[in-house]
Amino acid sequence: MRGSIRQSTYDRDTYLVENHVKPALGKIRLKNLSSAHVQGFYRDRLDSGLSASTVHKIHTVLHKALARAVA
Repeated sequence: MRGSIRQSTYDRDTYLVENHVKPALGKIRLKNLSSAHVQGFYRDRLDSGLSASTVHKIHTVLHKALARAVA
């Protein structure tokens, strides 16, 4: 996948995963991950001061990752 996107996009997505997704959701087993976990995570990110745009970018990255996990 890295070859199909710009380096800056890859770097941003890596940052979002390493600094937001993994610390909050990384310890939850995939089979135990629920929509309540994800919605709570988004709410927590917004409440911590992240912009809606940044949370949307996190959502996009997480959505793609979960779709690949299901496949």
